[in-house]
Amino acid sequence: MAKVQLLQHLARRSYVRLAPSPIAGVGVFALREIPARTDPFQGPNAHLRLPETVVSVTQSELDELEPAVRTHVLSMFGTLDDPRPRGGPLRDRKGDLVYGALATGIESFDTSWYVNHAVSPNLVMKEGDEGFNRYFTTRAVAAGEELTTDYRRLCPQLYASTRADGEGES
Repeated sequence: MAKVQLLQHLARRSYVRLAPSPIAGVGVFALREIPARTDPFQGPNAHLRLPETVVSVTQSELDELEPAVRTHVLSMFGTLDDPRPRGGPLRDRKGDLVYGALATGIESFDTSWYVNHAVSPNLVMKEGDEGFNRYFTTRAVAAGEELTTDYRRLCPQLYASTRADGEGES
């Protein structure tokens, strides 16, 4: 059954690939036209997929890492939101920023982690079922077009750090 679902998915719903991006580093591109209001990252055999487990790590803990690893981690994981009424980025008792990182590390990203920023994106993210956030296209996306989202809304802290690096201008 898993093989049948995989082949059906590849024939009808396999929408994305990774490639070098003119926006920043690696991006996600449409293999074929993607209809509006479609989750282009929904794979076959969802029952086999494990939920993403996020753990909290502080800025001080990240500062202990080698610079290249720390920079990569900070380019992929954003700060957690403070649930209190004033909001903003979450800080621990010492005042350190608190980041949400995948418990499985930086080697286990799925394709959606490579979506780049754009001011006029073609994707929005919504909280999904079973611990997954899901993206949906805001309009039809042409084959070859890069899929993008607005980091200002999705992850303001990550947006600020990419702007400081000169990226994320689109």
